[in-house]
Amino acid sequence: MKKNNNPLENFIMVVILLVMVQTLLDDLSVLMDWTWSARKVLLITGFCFDVFFSLEFFIRFFNAINKGRGGVKQYFLRERGWIDLAASVPLLLLSSGPAFFSLFTGMVIGGFAGVLNVLKVVKAVRIARVLRLLRVLKIFKQIKFTDSVMVQRHSAKIVTTAVASVILSVTIMSILFSIISIKDVEDHYNHSHLSMAQYIAHNQELVNNPDELQLYVEKQSAFLIIRHKGDLLYSRYDQNYYDRYYYASVYGFFEEGDFQFFMDLKPIIRRQSWDNISVFVTILTLMAFLMIFYSPHFAITISDPVNIMKKGMSDKNYHLQVAIPDEYHDDDMFQLAKYYNEEYLPLKMRNKDEEEPELELDMEDLKDLFNV
Repeated sequence: MKKNNNPLENFIMVVILLVMVQTLLDDLSVLMDWTWSARKVLLITGFCFDVFFSLEFFIRFFNAINKGRGGVKQYFLRERGWIDLAASVPLLLLSSGPAFFSLFTGMVIGGFAGVLNVLKVVKAVRIARVLRLLRVLKIFKQIKFTDSVMVQRHSAKIVTTAVASVILSVTIMSILFSIISIKDVEDHYNHSHLSMAQYIAHNQELVNNPDELQLYVEKQSAFLIIRHKGDLLYSRYDQNYYDRYYYASVYGFFEEGDFQFFMDLKPIIRRQSWDNISVFVTILTLMAFLMIFYSPHFAITISDPVNIMKKGMSDKNYHLQVAIPDEYHDDDMFQLAKYYNEEYLPLKMRNKDEEEPELELDMEDLKDLFNV
């Protein structure tokens, strides 16, 4: 790892690692059904991280503008400023910002049609949160596997391309599926329970028989609370349990006639969190494999032979041959290395021998030496 004497850059690297932990814990907290107090801490920290990275992006962007057009191009392309943008402002506006707003307003999803549409948008946004992983790529510019700048640049380039391609394709597919009318898990979940709610609202015998109503509802996993004209007909849990484990974004509310239904959205949100973690782990694994296996391979097959030949051409006392692996001997690089070993180095040795003056002594020189 190269030393970085810039305290601000070191601090940003630490924050990047912390936001990765926060992102993973946010989805794990959904899968493990953590309490609302723990979830609240994660929502607030996620919002703070996105604000921090958004401010960082704008500061770097305006600094690049002050350097002129070339500065903006340098920042967005060579310094990968597009990563700073993709992993900050959109997440603040589409994910952590609305969640933070909902935290303090207690806003509940209303209307069953609204539930369906909001769930699809939420699904797209939650997958887009994985864009935070792009921030990790900023760390790779600090990694030094070899003395070759070329290895560092190519390794970062291929990792950036691979990770960005995966995240972008997943995000685009999720957004398209939220726009196009395609039957998915959310549609099936909502349609089936809407039918059940309508059955309850139009079945007076079921409403008049609390025991039968409870028996019917408990077979369905989605109903939390059912009210009729303000009176409580059914509640799956007590109020203390709701206070500890339920909050605005994990339940939906809709009305059917004089009935009010509170729906449990946790099954859908758990599925979304599982998808997020799957993408998260897939990308981390992809990054690790590329950095562990591809970078050394690139060094062995490209940069090491180039460095040996470069030093051999610039240093007259350097005569090391390029080692040519049997499995790569047909590669263009090692074909060039073969000419270097078999043609250039022998020619270099002959030229060196010709340039060195021959020391010739005769008897007269010896007589002069002893007469001194």
